[in-house]
Amino acid sequence: MGVINIENKDKNKEQLLIDLEKKIKEKDKIIWTSMWVLIIISAIYLFFSILVVDFLMSEGVWQVVAALGSCAVFFILCFYILKLEICVGTYKCKNCNHEIVPSYSEAFWSIHIGTTRYLKCPKCNKKTWHKKILHK
Repeated sequence: MGVINIENKDKNKEQLLIDLEKKIKEKDKIIWTSMWVLIIISAIYLFFSILVVDFLMSEGVWQVVAALGSCAVFFILCFYILKLEICVGTYKCKNCNHEIVPSYSEAFWSIHIGTTRYLKCPKCNKKTWHKKILHK
């Protein structure tokens, strides 16, 4: 009877791990979608706030304050969006296919095109373009 219980416990553990992996992937997808929604909303916000500041406000100190405030909100959203991007998936090295998760500072200072970043791989020690990989 002890062997049957151990086998059942192992199967239960395997199923729990599979379920946990599914939940993580679902949450990553939600975070990734939220990130893109925030990008679109923040771009629309910046565009319309600049239009409002430029065309509906009279020239002067308050126009400058409103413009700087709008830009500050936009940049705060950008920093948060970067944090979301780092939390989901990994970056895959072009040379050795090693997958890494960069620190916030590394991601912030790296050159990027979309979600592809120029990072230093800890495995091969080469700086190269790392493509964002979402595990499916």
